[in-house]
Amino acid sequence: MLEGITFAVRTRKYCGGGSIDIVIRNIPQEWGYTTGVEDRGNERRTATAALKALLDELRPVHGADNYDGSDLRTDHFDVNYYGGVRAEQPEGWAGSI
Repeated sequence: MLEGITFAVRTRKYCGGGSIDIVIRNIPQEWGYTTGVEDRGNERRTATAALKALLDELRPVHGADNYDGSDLRTDHFDVNYYGGVRAEQPEGWAGSI
């Protein structure tokens, strides 16, 4: 069911570091998202277990060459890069995964 899904990798360099972002695009609505109703009657879309599993599989790939020597107690940030893995949101969708 992954037919049509694409992956984009974007790198950015900026003062003080850089980032690598992996974005999953063209996710079929019926495969990637379910729709339900919240307590207040608002529609809520959430990621399916299949989409969450795909995101979980990509996270170790994203972090393979990264390190984190940061020390938040002293406000010292030392990482190879920032960024993450995310799914592109369908049009009109405002939720997060």
